[in-house]
Amino acid sequence: AIDEIRIELARELKQSKDERNEAFRRNNQNERLNKELAERIKNYGLTPTRNRIMKLKMWEESEHSCMYCEQPVDPIEFLKGYDVEREHIIPRGLLFDNSFTNQVCSCRRCNSKKGMRTAYDFIADDKGQEGLNAYIEHINDLFDKKKISRSKLNRLLVSHKAYISR
Repeated sequence: AIDEIRIELARELKQSKDERNEAFRRNNQNERLNKELAERIKNYGLTPTRNRIMKLKMWEESEHSCMYCEQPVDPIEFLKGYDVEREHIIPRGLLFDNSFTNQVCSCRRCNSKKGMRTAYDFIADDKGQEGLNAYIEHINDLFDKKKISRSKLNRLLVSHKAYISR
């Protein structure tokens, strides 16, 4: 009798045994986290969905505040979409990327003011050099605390000019 069927994707075949084991471990860890977040969403009186789980992860990584103005964000308002939104760090019109890595928790005011600018350009234009320095420090602090990935850090700190020149 067959105990287990294992399907390996082409990218997995290129990985060493240790790399495959690490990927398996990460996937299991993500599944456990998603189940935990789904339970928390239920405790808020809402139905857990993939979108709401992703939003709760964004809310956690931003330390329960708007990524740009750092004003506190109520989790239920964010999960329901009241005055708090998922915001694209590099506008989809420039990057065509709707992944978690290119999205953050943002209040509607900041999202509206940011428009089609990168996060970096929005802060530089809106808050000047002193505000930009504080923003860079905040983003680096989130990275140092392992709240955001290196990919998200890089996106949060890239100007439109630098992005285009890549």
